[in-house]
Amino acid sequence: MGSIIKPDADSISQSPAISVIHDLCARDCQMQVHEPLVDMEALRCAIPLARFFHNKMAALVNADVLVVMNKHASFMQMSYADILLAMKGRMVFDYAGIFDRGEFRKSGLVLHTLARQI
Repeated sequence: MGSIIKPDADSISQSPAISVIHDLCARDCQMQVHEPLVDMEALRCAIPLARFFHNKMAALVNADVLVVMNKHASFMQMSYADILLAMKGRMVFDYAGIFDRGEFRKSGLVLHTLARQI
């Protein structure tokens, strides 16, 4: 989730998330992308192999892994219970630091951050 450089910005120019998504697509990963602030057509042009969703929870349905790339306000409002219900897997990579580590530990999800796994 989140393919832009800065939280709550609307440009994907020079976004490192685009490169990450391209790399994962090249490894035959099926990408389900939710980006609330960027035009869908711009995303489709930048990442043609990904599927795009207007709704963040719809993007999580049957997902094996959740990768959060930035601190969008709407991402910070996701409940752990909703994530658990939507996803098939339990692994979350939080590169934006939006999840509370203590609460996350209790949720049954496996959190990975840039620094460590909890």
